[in-house]
Amino acid sequence: MARREQARRKAELQTYRDLFARLKKLIDAGTIKVSFRNGRMVVELASAVLFDSGKTDLKDNGKAALDQLVEAFQSVSDRDLLIAGHTDTDPIKSRKFKDNWELSTARALEVVGYMVEKGFPVGHIGAAGYGETDPVAANDAEETKAQNRRIEIILMPNLGELQGIEEMLKGG
Repeated sequence: MARREQARRKAELQTYRDLFARLKKLIDAGTIKVSFRNGRMVVELASAVLFDSGKTDLKDNGKAALDQLVEAFQSVSDRDLLIAGHTDTDPIKSRKFKDNWELSTARALEVVGYMVEKGFPVGHIGAAGYGETDPVAANDAEETKAQNRRIEIILMPNLGELQGIEEMLKGG
């Protein structure tokens, strides 16, 4: 049992290493940032790369970055990705969106649609909007607000089979 778990963890680590190597060119170019948060690999793109202020149409530079990301993520296309949209605290000035939550969700959906169109499996990708609720910096200056306006692509961990979970669910 312990050996099987150790082998699974080693394989999971190798998956992250391989993906990180595929993303290195985008990291070095400053197009993306990669971090680990809550046991998950998080690829972060600044909203300015992908969208104009208050808009959901992907810019050409954003499409080019996503093309490279889709190619890199093909190595883990059997894994689930969560595309998470985030905003700063500035109120939205748009008739199209009621608030930042709607804008962040619409942007995440736009990225999902584009990635699926470019070949990422539809059954392994989802979208979520967080609005201004999950900042990575203070919202007290323009440069820190810019850090909060982002799209995150989160590689969901492969937990494998959890020993005893079926028995627990059946009340055993």
